[in-house]
Amino acid sequence: MLRVKHIEEHIIRLEKEYPPWAALHFNQPNRGWPPPPRDSIIVIPPHLTSSTQLVPTSVSGSDAKGKHRAGKESSLLRAALDKLEVQKALDGQL
Repeated sequence: MLRVKHIEEHIIRLEKEYPPWAALHFNQPNRGWPPPPRDSIIVIPPHLTSSTQLVPTSVSGSDAKGKHRAGKESSLLRAALDKLEVQKALDGQL
């Protein structure tokens, strides 16, 4: 009984340590897990790598009344900017 408990604990530990797609690498061909994630380029935004500190610009009264609030970005805008940074990084590598 002690041996079975030890094996069960080991399996639980393996399941916690490894992501689901790793099951394919343990020679389990009948498991339908997705493939490992693609290699993607990690782009560090320029505002994090800059040695100079950026000075925020003041917002005029007419801009403050609009839908877009200062300091808030939509998720669509962030996604588009991230995609643009990745594209620039790819163009720089070629």
